[in-house]
Amino acid sequence: MREFFRGWRRKVGCVSLVMACAVMGMWARSFAKIDQLRVSAFSVMSIRGTVGVIRSTHPLPGSQPTYSTFPVSEILNSQPDENGNYPDWWGGMDVNQRWDLAGFHFGQRIDPDQQSIIQLGFPHWSLASPLTLLSAYLILWKPRRQVL
Repeated sequence: MREFFRGWRRKVGCVSLVMACAVMGMWARSFAKIDQLRVSAFSVMSIRGTVGVIRSTHPLPGSQPTYSTFPVSEILNSQPDENGNYPDWWGGMDVNQRWDLAGFHFGQRIDPDQQSIIQLGFPHWSLASPLTLLSAYLILWKPRRQVL
């Protein structure tokens, strides 16, 4: 076993595999719970298979980061349609600029209190897939023998 972890490639490969498993866990959890981390004017949330990064023009009062979690049904009050699809990612918000493609989202909107909000969303698989491929490469790759 000690021989397996010799060198930096296998160690980094195992760390990236653990990170990929954590992202997959977040992905599965995001369909039942909304997790949100807020720091000043920034917020990162995991919701329905998407990681959202939100920046507002007015920072929250206080400088302490806050973490909160809510059931998806309690916050969004939406059910899937007959095809199993949920409503639009923007949830009926008045969006000034908007771009949606293959699970990636970008948009800007103005709240009723004239607060400008920029939202960026990307699917969990866009994080988990590269981490999994990187870990497979680093763990399974065998160095070539040098010919002198």
